[in-house]
Amino acid sequence: LTTSFVRSWSESIIEQALINNGRTQADISGILKQFWNLYEEKLSEHPDLGDFFAEYVYVILKKN
Repeated sequence: LTTSFVRSWSESIIEQALINNGRTQADISGILKQFWNLYEEKLSEHPDLGDFFAEYVYVILKKN
């Protein structure tokens, strides 16, 4: 539930940031998939943070 909630309002923001930085659609799809997989992984490692993530999400994008 938490990931669905966060993803519902944040994915378009992340996607737009990637578009603004010249990423291709293929790159964007891969980056978003990787991001949400990592998000789920971290949430499963620390389920006690689930409520925190529902209220506060900080997205840090690093261009390689």
